[in-house]
Amino acid sequence: MNNLLLILLSLLWGSAFLWTKLLLEQLHPISLVFFRCLFGLLFIIPFLIKLKISIKRPITFKFVGVMSLGAAIPWLMVSFALLSLHTSVSGVMNSFAAIFTFILTILIYRVRPLVTQIISLLLGFFAVIILFLESLFSADFSPIGILLMLSVTLCYGSNSVLTSRYFRNLSPFVLGFYTLLIAVILNGVGMLIVEPGVVLKIIEPTIFFPLLILGGFSSGLGYVIFYRLVSSGGAVFGSFVTFLIPFVSVLLGVLVLNEPFSFTFLIGFVLVLCSLVFMNWQVLMKIKANRLKSIDKSMEKSS
Repeated sequence: MNNLLLILLSLLWGSAFLWTKLLLEQLHPISLVFFRCLFGLLFIIPFLIKLKISIKRPITFKFVGVMSLGAAIPWLMVSFALLSLHTSVSGVMNSFAAIFTFILTILIYRVRPLVTQIISLLLGFFAVIILFLESLFSADFSPIGILLMLSVTLCYGSNSVLTSRYFRNLSPFVLGFYTLLIAVILNGVGMLIVEPGVVLKIIEPTIFFPLLILGGFSSGLGYVIFYRLVSSGGAVFGSFVTFLIPFVSVLLGVLVLNEPFSFTFLIGFVLVLCSLVFMNWQVLMKIKANRLKSIDKSMEKSS
């Protein structure tokens, strides 16, 4: 069951770049983030009511700042990045969130990195250089978009580490609720300034249904599935979605949007995947060992 949920989550989050790209043709980036978070928020609220989870808590500047790094700020930057960047590149760059999370964990908790993790950082560094050079020499890519996506992944990494440090006692559903709520409020103010009449546009099927998928399913349902995976399979298992998102975003970008897939980009793509493998090498080896033990136990019982 968990494996099926993991695949579904990768499809939902990996396709988010495609839906964002399509909606940007009709909506301002600020309006897009507002409605994306609003639809996601409306999806999560019934779960809070059904599970009788209280959302009461002190709202401090620290809390608002950390939660803003989860959606309000990075999703806005993703929208602006996709104005000049392919969804395939954005999906691959999104994987750097795991690398930034690791770097910030070392800096904040002063953890000594393993050799495999150092190799992972070097591979990730070379991948950034290759993707950045690709954007310099291609009219389809944008160096500014690359920098925005790096900033996005830095936000994700900061949100993960700071949430773990300061708000670990809060329910994941509460964290998801406030992450989306704060994004709705902040981007709602901006939307009223840049595109005040946009509310009348979302009733159009070409806008409403993609927003429903992006906001309600990709963001709202995505949060619920992710928290289910974390609670049943552990945080490590939930984080494996990072491996699958690039494949989904690249595949959809090439097949649906006819985006190019150059040899240089392929090298950067492979380096990112290798970086993720080395980043989680110890975990992967542990999972392999546990599976071998379970197979041995089942063979002993059968004999």
